[in-house]
Amino acid sequence: MKKNIKRILCGSLSLLMTSSLVVEHALRLSADTALPSSTVTTTANFENVTGRFNTAELMASNFNTSVMQTSDMSTPTYETRTVIVSLKGKSAAELAKGNSVTDFIKTREGEKALANIAKEQDTFLRKLKKLGVEYTVERTYDTLINAVAIEVNTKHVAAIKGMEGVSGAVIATTYSEPKTYTTKSTTIVTNETDVYETGIYDSSLYNDQYGSGTVVAILDTGL
Repeated sequence: MKKNIKRILCGSLSLLMTSSLVVEHALRLSADTALPSSTVTTTANFENVTGRFNTAELMASNFNTSVMQTSDMSTPTYETRTVIVSLKGKSAAELAKGNSVTDFIKTREGEKALANIAKEQDTFLRKLKKLGVEYTVERTYDTLINAVAIEVNTKHVAAIKGMEGVSGAVIATTYSEPKTYTTKSTTIVTNETDVYETGIYDSSLYNDQYGSGTVVAILDTGL
């Protein structure tokens, strides 16, 4: 019995040593044949082909025609929008020449500057009226910029840009206001800009007991 156990132990030990030698030999072969990462070379050759190929053909062949608009793009769409018209005259901030704008507009020179800006804006509006352009004045600006915001049909924007005394005209960006519908069981909020799923209108986690003393920061990215 003891001899059999001894034979089994010796056989197992021999098998284990043989396996260890095989693994060690394999690791040595791997280490001898592998190159350090710093000495690995490549046979790839790179060539500057800028301007040698017509990439327009490549883009055309891969263009997704399903994104093309089917409407007649030759006919522009006009609508009544807010247009901010900038005039060539300097604003109060520019006339202050680096001094405090608040202090400048309180001086006689500042009051005269604001009066001249108002006169320039009035002259522009009268010219616009003579051209037969219907508009509604929304706001006038004289401190940081010299401009007027008017509600007008966008078909007149090109003509406005070409008017004497006008330095530029841009159509103001508009955003869809969310609409809330209240039923007996729930309140439904819809938003045409489709941002409700982001959770920005969900205030269920912030009831009255957590709102006291909360500081709110509004970050306007311009998007």
